[in-house]
Amino acid sequence: MTKHTPIHALVSRRKDLHKAKVIKLHLCGQDLPAGAFSRISDDVLVASPALCLLHAAQRAGAGRLLPLIELCMELLGGYSLCTGTRRGFRQHEPFLCRDDLQTFIESLPPNTRGSRLLAEAAGYALPQSWSPRETASSLMLTLPEELGGFAFPHPKLNAPAEIADEYRPFTDAHGFFLDLSWPGTNVVLEYDGDDHLDPERISEDKARRNLLATMGYRLIVLEKTHAADTRLFNQQIGQLAKLLGITLEPLPEKQADMRTSLRRYLFNPRHLELWAFAKPIQLLPEDESVDSAMEKH
Repeated sequence: MTKHTPIHALVSRRKDLHKAKVIKLHLCGQDLPAGAFSRISDDVLVASPALCLLHAAQRAGAGRLLPLIELCMELLGGYSLCTGTRRGFRQHEPFLCRDDLQTFIESLPPNTRGSRLLAEAAGYALPQSWSPRETASSLMLTLPEELGGFAFPHPKLNAPAEIADEYRPFTDAHGFFLDLSWPGTNVVLEYDGDDHLDPERISEDKARRNLLATMGYRLIVLEKTHAADTRLFNQQIGQLAKLLGITLEPLPEKQADMRTSLRRYLFNPRHLELWAFAKPIQLLPEDESVDSAMEKH
């Protein structure tokens, strides 16, 4: 604990307010909705992820919707931003499920500050993202055109792909998880970041994708170089649209510029460090044995 990371606590009575070095006390005399806190002892409650999202919505400033959507996907997914690690995030079980978040939003008193923004962000957020790049890819594809997205149908993130008995002689794997896949189709989009560049990982990816192709999947691979270049990125997304049977119409200049701005924002890792309400947590160098259990490829 440092002086830069105080604990914030609520008390219901003014007489309980007092100064402390590592705790900031706040007076809260109103009733809060069910699901706002979790009890960790007889006298101590901690804020739930849903309440933290509401607090973030209340603090959000200009350009507030998109960062809040990303934060929703982080809590609904299986990762947390984390400095001091090789990838800049750690994987874990989701902190929050969509149904619980929706129930919390619906239980808020009318005109609760930040509730409308939170409801809008939750509507755009997809569950089960396992990395910031999966979040960026899915938002780029599914956000409406007025926000700069492609307005594609919502994919499933990290859906399991079981290996039928007839394909088991061709692999040692028991199954795979697909980055982005569309129900009712055999179309898959995968993102290759920096951790896919070592020779062993490249070989594993090729073997995995060859098997998926043999099983009938049609894959589009989005790489870091594609995300950094408008022409290359649009070519990859055009191929994906073709596989999904989607016709991409030319955009007016203003909307095309907005799409470019959204892509540059989402795929620039620095923007995650600039959130006013969601700074990455600080940890010691990661324990590879912990992360290896959640590696999906």
